[in-house]
Amino acid sequence: MKKVIPLLLLVFTIVSCGSKKKAADIPDDDSIVYILPVSVTNALKDKLDGNYKDVYFSLIQEDGNYTIYYDYKMSGSKINRWIETSKRKILIDKKLYPLIFGTDETFAVADRYKAIVEGANSGDLQFLQRISVARNRNSIRFKPDGTIIR
Repeated sequence: MKKVIPLLLLVFTIVSCGSKKKAADIPDDDSIVYILPVSVTNALKDKLDGNYKDVYFSLIQEDGNYTIYYDYKMSGSKINRWIETSKRKILIDKKLYPLIFGTDETFAVADRYKAIVEGANSGDLQFLQRISVARNRNSIRFKPDGTIIR
């Protein structure tokens, strides 16, 4: 019995010191995972050059083609709420990253649920703040079959 206790303590110590996955590395069961064509994923990997920290993606459909924008979270930005809570994820290098849609910009609001309900009850929804996604040069335009346009 005296030998069992130190052995159990040793096993417990080894197990508890093992590496643990971060919550961001473990997908939610209710996440919606998007897989882009291989050519687009490879182009994104080339452009990002391993710099995935705080990156998010925005997907827009225009004229039957798609544009995927990528940018990095900025502290204090109202869009961070959507980035952090989005259930839509894009798969790159076996990891998931937040994905928002162009329609989020048109229809989503930056206000919290309580403010929205209070505004709806008072009949005044004009105060709602829309989110805005930066449209910068960090993008890839492609056809549905994965052919990169630019």
